[in-house]
Amino acid sequence: MEALKFVLFASLLAILTGCDFIAGHGTASDVAVERFHSRLNDQRYDDIIRTATAGFRISSPAAERHAYFDGVVASLGRHQDSDRVALNAGSGVSGSGVTVTLDSRFEYGSAQETFVFVERDEELVLHDYRINSQVFMVGRE
Repeated sequence: MEALKFVLFASLLAILTGCDFIAGHGTASDVAVERFHSRLNDQRYDDIIRTATAGFRISSPAAERHAYFDGVVASLGRHQDSDRVALNAGSGVSGSGVTVTLDSRFEYGSAQETFVFVERDEELVLHDYRINSQVFMVGRE
């Protein structure tokens, strides 16, 4: 019986610690996403690229990233607001990471955005960004 109580207590502690871990990353990811959208709206793509992980920077040339971000802004317009639909946080040998999925509204349409951040020096740093939007894929009418 004591063993069962210990297992239940340990499980509850793990759950509460995990919730706290995710909640902390939720707040940090909100800040990181807001910073990204501000830079996107202001077309400060070099700031997005410069402050991202090395993996993000080397995954494609800066000119391609600029063209991609230009395409997002040309198709969808300025970011207006978002609702977070998923938040997954975890840690491993290479550090902590957070994946955030948003349903976002832009000036000319909506999109689902997915951000992958890694934690560096207690800050979330962009590692990957993907956007899925019918307007972005086929253009505005």
